[in-house]
Amino acid sequence: MGSEEAPINVPVVAHRYDSNRELAQAIPLRNNVPRQENPFHDVVMGFLGDQVTSSESDSGAIGVHWGKNTLDPNITGINVVNGASGTVGIRIALKDIQAGHPVIVTSGALSGCTMIYAVKDGYFFAYHTGQRPGDNVIISKIFEKKLKDNYGKNLD
Repeated sequence: MGSEEAPINVPVVAHRYDSNRELAQAIPLRNNVPRQENPFHDVVMGFLGDQVTSSESDSGAIGVHWGKNTLDPNITGINVVNGASGTVGIRIALKDIQAGHPVIVTSGALSGCTMIYAVKDGYFFAYHTGQRPGDNVIISKIFEKKLKDNYGKNLD
């Protein structure tokens, strides 16, 4: 689910801190940015409601509802994929979600990673933390860094 070609029709601020990219701060997500200039090209992807299926890659359809039944194309979908031994996160101001144009945020299928959704102070947050295949990291870099920065804990 999700395509780099489908626009995300709501303002999104995104952050990525993993083995592929260590951004110093969150930045606004922009549509139509060339792949080589987009730090989120492989981890935050948009889709429209009428593109939703019940199929997961490498598996068959789940259930019998989908097929001729589709969601409204006015739905903006955002697929937040896990970081490569780190975290990818997004923030959306709730005031930016317009009536009649709902937003669905998904992680796709989970495989031992962690997805956190939260609402605070007028914002919706989604964080997806996971490990790169073959990596033996136990605590993701972002959580370790944030704990050290915010709480002064020594996690070594």
